[in-house]
Amino acid sequence: MVATCTRVAFLAAAVMAAVADAHSKMSLPKPTWIYEGGSNSPAGTIDSSKVLPAPDGMGYEGDPLSNTKAYWTAFNASKYTSLKDLVWKNEVVNTDSLYGTATIECGYSWTNGTARDLPDEVQWDKLTTGHDGPCEIWCDDTLVFADQNCAVNYPDSPASFPYNKAAFDVLYLYVDKYDRLDD
Repeated sequence: MVATCTRVAFLAAAVMAAVADAHSKMSLPKPTWIYEGGSNSPAGTIDSSKVLPAPDGMGYEGDPLSNTKAYWTAFNASKYTSLKDLVWKNEVVNTDSLYGTATIECGYSWTNGTARDLPDEVQWDKLTTGHDGPCEIWCDDTLVFADQNCAVNYPDSPASFPYNKAAFDVLYLYVDKYDRLDD
């Protein structure tokens, strides 16, 4: 099987900050980037205060584990059926990056980029400590992999995620407007 666009989405609950930079990207299969060097910038954001307000007595300003617990409590009480559902319904795509304009389908990689054979695992480079939270891998409309805390359960760099085929979203929860990295 060959893929032209693979999406990767993590919800990573880290300490909330006023400004945040994303620090990782998909490395296998290698995307065809709009900007040759790839992107180290969020492809989009989601305003957590509007989409998944922190439950009473909880917040997104604490340690990664507490932030992840707050996310899951809010998510489980929400109308969203998956991370993909939450992202695709609420993301504000980044249009002012030096990497170009992102798309909801493929972030900063080309939707018509170089076709790649799908590897046995998706690899995500530099999924660092503190970027706790869930991730999902989708093949079209089929969820083929999910984990409740990818950075904790897959700590290697690159992190390897088993799947069948992939369309993968990444969302970081360490700012009031969630960052989404997407490849």
